[in-house]
Amino acid sequence: MDNFYKYEFYHSTLWIENGILFSKCKQGLVINVEVVFDMMRDRKMVSQGIYRPFFIDITGLSSVNEAARNYMASTEAAEFISAGAIYTTNTLAKIIGMAFKLLDEPKAPVKVFTNKEDALSWLETFKDVSYSASSGK
Repeated sequence: MDNFYKYEFYHSTLWIENGILFSKCKQGLVINVEVVFDMMRDRKMVSQGIYRPFFIDITGLSSVNEAARNYMASTEAAEFISAGAIYTTNTLAKIIGMAFKLLDEPKAPVKVFTNKEDALSWLETFKDVSYSASSGK
């Protein structure tokens, strides 16, 4: 069952709607390893142990360091994500999202979008996917 309660964290707001896990990064967020650990812990808690498509709005993101990007691409960080749509209307954040996708080879399918409806449409195809990052299926 969907959880329409919005969880507020210092790094982002998280909620589940229509079977999709949503995250909106806080304005000016700088992600380092400590922040990314908190983000992954909180996302896993909100996901309720169920693999879900993940929509993350990084429009407010300021930067992500290399160590944090590497961790976000790990098998551990991909737990409970069937696919990830990175959404932004900010050019700098789009470059960060593209760098993550191209350089860090995330374990779940990832695409960067500037159109929210396109992102949600793409995520719909991953709603019933039971994905295991370690097996690639």
